[in-house]
Amino acid sequence: MSMRFRDEPGADMSVRKFGKSWYVDVSWRGKRHRLRSPDNTIAGARALEQRMRRALAERGDLNELDPAERRSEPTFAEFAERWMRDYVVPNNKPSEVEKKRYVLRRTILPRFGNLPLREVTPESIERFKAALLAGGLAPKSVNNQLAILRRALVLAVEWGELDRVATIRLLKTSPHPIRALKLGEIDRLAHAASSPFWRALVIVAGYTGARFSELIALEWDDLDLASIPPSVTISRGAVRGRIGPTKTYLLRSLPLPTVVVEPLRIIYSVPCSR
Repeated sequence: MSMRFRDEPGADMSVRKFGKSWYVDVSWRGKRHRLRSPDNTIAGARALEQRMRRALAERGDLNELDPAERRSEPTFAEFAERWMRDYVVPNNKPSEVEKKRYVLRRTILPRFGNLPLREVTPESIERFKAALLAGGLAPKSVNNQLAILRRALVLAVEWGELDRVATIRLLKTSPHPIRALKLGEIDRLAHAASSPFWRALVIVAGYTGARFSELIALEWDDLDLASIPPSVTISRGAVRGRIGPTKTYLLRSLPLPTVVVEPLRIIYSVPCSR
């Protein structure tokens, strides 16, 4: 039995834009089929057209593509909400939760939010990657966003919402050169600080390599200025006012140079041994 599709004259007439939405129209056996493209771009609509033609050729219906026929399958946005609530928040540090929530809201959900999970395909991911690069995002930042997308899809498989994770190919990146400040540079930077507090903070950061989030979470009990050499214990970090573990979840005891003792003594007005 043969099957014929009817397209209107002209290029891409099966793909049309009405208002702000892209639609696909194909006809089969005298019946018109119209679906709105979940990926609301012309490229997404063209990809949907091919899936519609294939579905009609193989099964004779669009039940697998029509959201009205697939209410039980969650969209990516619906699954992402569950993923954030039931997995990310209980298992990630507050800083990671905020990072994932920001990336989802800013880039991933606008692209994939309305798509059923199984339609987050390697092809759609490659278009997403290309759009991020075209928008000026650095390859490393693009990879960070792809990693968040992949974590969500991996859990969708573990929770039985997907059969397999779509292939995601990361971009090649080259490491950025890192140059440590020399002792004289640390001292000059500290000398230019506007207050004793910032002078001490610069010295401690420069001589220990502690992260800013770790520095602002320090308490007086973390410092032992009477020991030889003086030392600081780093066991937590602060992100947006919330105290939690360090980025690596490790506790570190680091020696302090004697030059930091006096600035710290001035800050806390506590005498210490020399």
